[in-house]
Amino acid sequence: MKKTLLLLTILLSISCFAQFSKTHYLPPITAQSNVVEDHYIYISTPNTKDVPFKIIELLT
Repeated sequence: MKKTLLLLTILLSISCFAQFSKTHYLPPITAQSNVVEDHYIYISTPNTKDVPFKIIELLT
């Protein structure tokens, strides 16, 4: 039973593919004091060319 479950899990995980999304939400920047210092965002992509991106503030 355990071997069958393991085999089924492996086969299902092989057939799964990740999906790239066009919209991502960044968490808010926090600081321990009232001064927010340098923060960096690392954006990774499978493209070898430059990728345009835009960061906008959503007001709620």
